[in-house]
Amino acid sequence: MIGPVQNTSLPLEPARQQLTPHQPVVTPPPQPPVAEQPIAASTTPKDKFAGKDGEKDNDDADTKRQQQQQYAATRALNSAWVRLTALQQLAREALSVGNGPQAREAAMEAASVAAGIRDMANTLPGVSVGMVDIPAAIDSARLGVGTAMSVIDLADAIPHHPVEDRQAITGARHQVIEAMAGVEAVAAELLPSVPELPANTRLDVKA
Repeated sequence: MIGPVQNTSLPLEPARQQLTPHQPVVTPPPQPPVAEQPIAASTTPKDKFAGKDGEKDNDDADTKRQQQQQYAATRALNSAWVRLTALQQLAREALSVGNGPQAREAAMEAASVAAGIRDMANTLPGVSVGMVDIPAAIDSARLGVGTAMSVIDLADAIPHHPVEDRQAITGARHQVIEAMAGVEAVAAELLPSVPELPANTRLDVKA
């Protein structure tokens, strides 16, 4: 009978609870994968100094490369001077026997070496770095171009050069003069200048 069943509420309560519609449970959206989540800027000490460490490594590599280049330039200056002393001896021998062609060849090569010395001086750093002593390097450059000029003078001292050889020696002289001026320009830029005192200046050395 329908009446008694409807009036009995206890057995039907669980079923009624199951059939009663409920509000749907709102499930939060899943967290995006790690790769999709925005990465917050880290303030850990490691992250702060990572860039500086990388910059330091680059600076060290650049410094090492510059030192190698500058050391190579210094060695080249010394090698150039050794070659010029050999050319000086050749020019001296040529003058003693009147060998004009040998003297001319020595003068032309000396001019070429002098130009190379000027170019090497231009690669020197502004300060002494590593094995590069700037004053000593400038002295080597000056000694080299001075020796080159000595070769020119010896070659030019032979009196019976043909016109072509005389012109070649004259051109070599101009080339050496330009090299000497270039070395002095580098020296003026790199070496500390000491102001000259007036002639009537008296230094008080009492302390």
